[in-house]
Amino acid sequence: MLMRDIHFANGVAVSQDGSFVVVAGTFDKKIFRHWLTGPKQGTNEVFVDTLPGTPDGVSLNPRGNFWVAIFLLDNAAAPRFIAPLPWVKGFAATFLTGPLLNIPAKIGAILEVHQNGTVLRGFYDPSGKVAPSVTSVIERDDKLYLGSFHDYIAVKEL
Repeated sequence: MLMRDIHFANGVAVSQDGSFVVVAGTFDKKIFRHWLTGPKQGTNEVFVDTLPGTPDGVSLNPRGNFWVAIFLLDNAAAPRFIAPLPWVKGFAATFLTGPLLNIPAKIGAILEVHQNGTVLRGFYDPSGKVAPSVTSVIERDDKLYLGSFHDYIAVKEL
C-alpha cells in the first residue's frame, strides 16, 4: 500500500517523468503526492492544500501539469466535517450535493496545477450549465473533455 488515511481517495495520475503519483483526497480537500523514485522515494506529502472546492478526478496534461476536476466549489465545512468519519463516507457521498448538507449541486470547476503543486489557472461556470459537478477532465488537441455524475460530458476549448 502506497498511502493510507486519505479520505475518499479519488483521481490518480502519474507525473510525466514517472517520479511521483498524485491522488485527490476528496473529503480532505487536498491533493497528495507519493514519491516513486528519487531521494524522497516512498514518502508522502501534501501536493496542493489550497483548493477552492472538493477535488475528484486528476489527469496529466501534455505540458506535464495536472488537471483537477473540482466537483463542488466551497461551501466548506461539510467535507472537512465528514473526513474523519470513514463509516459515513458512502452515505455522505450519496447526499453530498443534496439538501441534507445544504450544498449547491451545480457548480464545479477545473484547475490546472503545475507539477510543483502551484495552481496555474482555473475555469468554472457560475450558471452551472456547462460545468456542473465536474468529476473528470482530460485534455486533448487544445480541448478539455469534462465528465460528471450528472449524466453528461462537455467540451471546453482552450
